[in-house]
Amino acid sequence: MSNKKPFAILGTGICHGQPKPGVEKGYHYLELMGLWEKMAKVHPRLKNFGNLQFSPNEPAKAYNDLFHKTLEIHNSGFRPALIGGDHSQAFSTISALLNIYPDLKILWVDAHGDMNTPKTSPSGNLHGMPLSGLLGLVPKEDWGMPWLNQLLRADQVIQLGVRDIDHGEQELMDEYGIEYYSPSQVREKGLNHILDDIVKRWAGAPCHLSFDIDGLDSSLVPATGTPVGQGLNMDEGLQIIDTVKGHFNFVSFEVVEFNPDLAKNQQELETTEANVCRLIEAMLAD
Repeated sequence: MSNKKPFAILGTGICHGQPKPGVEKGYHYLELMGLWEKMAKVHPRLKNFGNLQFSPNEPAKAYNDLFHKTLEIHNSGFRPALIGGDHSQAFSTISALLNIYPDLKILWVDAHGDMNTPKTSPSGNLHGMPLSGLLGLVPKEDWGMPWLNQLLRADQVIQLGVRDIDHGEQELMDEYGIEYYSPSQVREKGLNHILDDIVKRWAGAPCHLSFDIDGLDSSLVPATGTPVGQGLNMDEGLQIIDTVKGHFNFVSFEVVEFNPDLAKNQQELETTEANVCRLIEAMLAD
């Protein structure tokens, strides 16, 4: 199902959900490597909304500004293409989108459940908690996010690639009935079968693709904050993207957790950058 609105790219600059510096540089590095120039030639209607920059000491401003910027992109006639930044940006991006599309469907590609609360999280890192916040498991006042009003239902999200789940969030995922598939389940059931089943339920619905690059195998994206082995391969990642584009009203996407500072060498940096670009290029392709 084709959505004819052009995309607008925004670098989110969100780094406040985890302690490792560098994730806020992800989009800037991709720009330096020519992503914007290349994409602008292929997609002349593509707009660049710039790269948000925040102090690490102002999380409330960062999440608030990203919430309103996501709305601004939509209200300007574009589909948000949001390049992170860490996955805590989903508090802002998805909350904004739910104000526009209350029945929004979300395919959440990630190695982690992202369903922790401040009480269950071993690390206390906010990038492991966006789903619990969007589902309303914790009062919005506790997050310092007064705009977190339009909440998500558990049946609006399906997770793919999940394989590293904390005990407390596993209990919450089971309690709330979160549907998720590990890479081993993807291969046992068959990705075609899983995606066909999702299409039967969601065909034509507005859909946001929230893609944490650590959903892919760590060999493909070593420059990320919490890499996990035995992940999805690139063909599987691209098939997920093609399904969203082909069968849903593809209203927005985000690609998160590329941290160029965490590459141990030039090869790791180049490998991660190349694979992140493949994902983004596939999402932007007509």
